[in-house]
Amino acid sequence: MNTATQGTNVVKLDEIEQHFVSRVRDVVRIPYDPFLAAGSIVDWARLSPYTKEAARELAALVVEGMAEGASVR
Repeated sequence: MNTATQGTNVVKLDEIEQHFVSRVRDVVRIPYDPFLAAGSIVDWARLSPYTKEAARELAALVVEGMAEGASVR
């Protein structure tokens, strides 16, 4: 999940997360980051440390899922 706007409560993130957590292996919240919100090419060096950590967590979960899928075949 990505928070696309800063400081707004238009959507209830907890409710959305609960919706998806029952359908997927895990949910990662990517915090609001103005450099992601721009919708352009992602410059890793300009992202906040919190965004980088969440992106690493997401990447690890994707790779872990690929490894699990490969062992099932």
